[in-house]
Amino acid sequence: MMMSRPQQKENNPPVASFAVDKTSVKINEPITFTSTSYDPDGNETIVKHIWEFGDGSNKTGNLKTVMHAYSAQGIYTVKLTVEDEAGAQGTFTKTVSVTPEAYDEYQNVTVVELLNNSQAYLEKKVRISGCIVADRGYYTANLSNSTNFYVVDDGGIKGLNVYTEPNSTRPLSIAYNEKLTVKGTFTTYKGAFELKVSANTPDDVVSSGTFGKNSYEPLSVETIIANPEAVNNSFVSVEHAIVDWVNKSYKFTIKDNSSNGNITVYCEYGANSTSVSAGADISVRGWFKYYSKEGVWEISVRNGTDDYVRVLSENYIAVTVSELLTNPDAYLNKSVELSGVVYAYKVHWNASNASDYVSFYVVDNNGVR
Repeated sequence: MMMSRPQQKENNPPVASFAVDKTSVKINEPITFTSTSYDPDGNETIVKHIWEFGDGSNKTGNLKTVMHAYSAQGIYTVKLTVEDEAGAQGTFTKTVSVTPEAYDEYQNVTVVELLNNSQAYLEKKVRISGCIVADRGYYTANLSNSTNFYVVDDGGIKGLNVYTEPNSTRPLSIAYNEKLTVKGTFTTYKGAFELKVSANTPDDVVSSGTFGKNSYEPLSVETIIANPEAVNNSFVSVEHAIVDWVNKSYKFTIKDNSSNGNITVYCEYGANSTSVSAGADISVRGWFKYYSKEGVWEISVRNGTDDYVRVLSENYIAVTVSELLTNPDAYLNKSVELSGVVYAYKVHWNASNASDYVSFYVVDNNGVR
């Protein structure tokens, strides 16, 4: 009796297909290609994907998902060839269109928009233009080191930490109130939001070459203490604050006339400040923030800015140059205090002899008087 040999099952070629996340893109905008290919025999698997993108480039391997970007405008035919274990192949093609516009992977956004709608931007590439340096942190000129610094929007209302990786693109130095454009990834670190500037990417920190002048909101000590969170990370001007307790010449607390308070005032080295004593009536301009290390609300009087500490005196009449010259008889032989005047030229100034008299000329901030 003759035994029949079992027939070998015929191998059917795999069916190639793929999906794209977009069929029309800009130059250098990435497209994601995802293989949806399958083997109709069921008992064999696809072992190779050959992607040909139509611009001369290709990728080969068991790559079910790939990304590709085109460097020139045009219509490209993308071809996928898949191969099973038996060497049988199937192919599939689809076209994509590339428009002439250049792709920008960074979303333009402000500090306020980032923090007011953080979930929409989380882990995305963003560009913040016109933000202001509020705290330089431990910024270093050594580009091989990482840095942290703090920026606010141009109104001083919302603030954000910026972290730059070692060897990322950034200036050798930055200054308080300097305007920057920062590109990076909006992310979180230890529960706080930050903008991360990565090395070996288009991320960077660029100075505009100018310095922003932040507006100072006139507030009383009482108003600030009543709701400090509403004023946090903003620039304030406090007139007629009373010095309460002096720790050092650069650090003291202030209160209002009703003994409400108090707020710490910290003057950086080189800041425009003067020595004060308990009970002095002063004017303070600076950056109001919460200093978590000591758990206090603080006005930081910063070096290289329009911040200041001034001791006021009831014997001096606050007046402008224009007011003086418009009605000179009203102020003649009286003690006056001129604020915001602009130096025009010196008449006599002997820097080597402090006992010598000086004479110089000032105008109002419009240069009129």
